[in-house]
Amino acid sequence: MTTQYVYDGMDFVQEIQGGVTTNYIRTLNIDKPLARIKADGTIRHYKSDALGSVIALADDTGVVTTTYTYDPFGNTTVSGENSDNPFQYIGNVAVSALASCISSSVINAPFPTTWSMAKPFLLNLGLKELIKEFGKYGCK
Repeated sequence: MTTQYVYDGMDFVQEIQGGVTTNYIRTLNIDKPLARIKADGTIRHYKSDALGSVIALADDTGVVTTTYTYDPFGNTTVSGENSDNPFQYIGNVAVSALASCISSSVINAPFPTTWSMAKPFLLNLGLKELIKEFGKYGCK
């Protein structure tokens, strides 16, 4: 299923997946969501650590529904309520959310087509630019 992100210039404010819309309430900082509002009205509030990594999602009463822990490399362990929250380690969109898109997009990209050859090119891009770049080749 394709996920599309609607940007307000610097950051995304809406996610559309299979025609279902999720809206985000954000801070003025990039990659710092306060809450996500799903199409069914479910609201989850973000709790972050000092790095900006999402460590928990809470419901409107403040009860933590989902928790996230990370190893030093950003590998995520999720516990509690199942969530399709894309923000995780250091507040960025989860790499797993981009992995299949990146794999299929590298094939069509006008830069070296193996991951090891493309890596130096990709490391020079920030996350926003990476998403934009792959968006040109089928990643939305």
